[in-house]
Amino acid sequence: MSQLYILIGFLFFSYISSGQNTSSDSVSIIGLGSTDSSSVMFYNNYLPFVKVNIDNVEYDFLFDTGAELCILSKDIAKSSLNKGDIVASDMEGNAQDAKLYEIDLQLGSTSIEKIQCIELDLKSIFGASCIEIDGVIGQNLIRKLNWQFETERGVVFWSKVPFVMGSGGKQLDLEYYGDLPLTKVSYDNLSFYVLLDTGFDGLLELNSGGIKKSKKYKKSTKSCGVGKHQITISGAKTQKVTLATLDSVMLGTGYLTEVPTYISNSKPLLGSLLFQNHNVTFNFTEDKVLLSPSRKLPEKVQNFGVGLGLNENNKAEVVFIWKESEAYKQGLRLGHIISKINDVDVSQISQQDLCALKAEVLKREILELRFVYKGKTKFIALSRASM
Repeated sequence: MSQLYILIGFLFFSYISSGQNTSSDSVSIIGLGSTDSSSVMFYNNYLPFVKVNIDNVEYDFLFDTGAELCILSKDIAKSSLNKGDIVASDMEGNAQDAKLYEIDLQLGSTSIEKIQCIELDLKSIFGASCIEIDGVIGQNLIRKLNWQFETERGVVFWSKVPFVMGSGGKQLDLEYYGDLPLTKVSYDNLSFYVLLDTGFDGLLELNSGGIKKSKKYKKSTKSCGVGKHQITISGAKTQKVTLATLDSVMLGTGYLTEVPTYISNSKPLLGSLLFQNHNVTFNFTEDKVLLSPSRKLPEKVQNFGVGLGLNENNKAEVVFIWKESEAYKQGLRLGHIISKINDVDVSQISQQDLCALKAEVLKREILELRFVYKGKTKFIALSRASM
């Protein structure tokens, strides 16, 4: 991923815990023949979005296999039927109060009626990631249908009956933890259950406790970082993370080679960077996924070695840094305040302007930063480098 970006990974939402019934057995799917499709399917910062129509207004919804329920922004939820309150929890067990709604929506010519959604402040997600999200399609809708993503064409199909799976590509078998889909990956004779999470913008993340049993992993080249690595419904947490390139990972019926993998103390994930480089068939009624390559996977993660965000005083600061990066070697540290980015004064800046500036920086090969180090103003120039 070539990102100067507040986070290295994006895990948006994971599961719901509540004392009340949140089943969607009453959901009605109307107007769907054998198959329906929408020509508008796109990736934004490696995350898959589809167009959803609610009350004749079109919105961009994240297609998130790692979210148990659909999610609405507060603006959309205002006109929906409030069903009560619920407690939403991220994968780390952090809880947040939320409101439960029942809404009708339109996908292509298909009407989905009485689907349950929770309301969350998605503007805070933009503040942390610069990704604008109107809502999230979660597993309570996703598992009602089968889905086929033709990534390069920008088309997604859905059907009540399974899609025909060809013999090529990699086929994954799914198991479930609650309503969340899991699959197995293997590395160096070790097997790991990973959450199939299209709301995570990386390719693979494994838990440090399991992977450290591998002798091959101990000998592999690694980069170590610290800062805000993931977003959850409770915000972005600071943690240590390692990036390693695993030479060969068994995934379903095939292998992935030279796999950029994050190692942390979080839950294992298989993310959207993998799916973006494949045509994908999700046959949830058969608990199977087929990956047919559409483009070559990136061999390495590319960035400037530093992530920038906005603090509570509207100042740009370092929120993530790789310790092997040139930025770290030149004295840049987590929490340092940045006063200038590529000749632009950011001593006071809005979130919108910082996001626009970071998007512009991604188009360049050199990143220039000014900050204070040991009482002195320091200028550094960073080139895009492999991590």
